[in-house]
Amino acid sequence: MIYTIFGIVLLLLAIWQFIWGVRAFRAYRAADHKGDNPMRILGYFYGFFFGVILLVIGISLLSGAFAP
Repeated sequence: MIYTIFGIVLLLLAIWQFIWGVRAFRAYRAADHKGDNPMRILGYFYGFFFGVILLVIGISLLSGAFAP
C-alpha cells in the first residue's frame, strides 16, 4: 500500500518536473541569450534527467519491484 502511494507521488513529481522543464526551456529559447552562461542548458538537461529518474522509480514502485 505504501509503495503504491509513493509510486503515485513520484509519478506526479516527474510530470511536474517535465512540465516546468519544458516551460523553462521554451522561455529560454524565446528570449535572446547570446551572452548567457552555457551551463544553463546543462541545468535544463539535468532537470529532464531528474524527471526521468523520478519516472522510473515511480513506475517500478507501482509495479512492485521493491516490494518485499
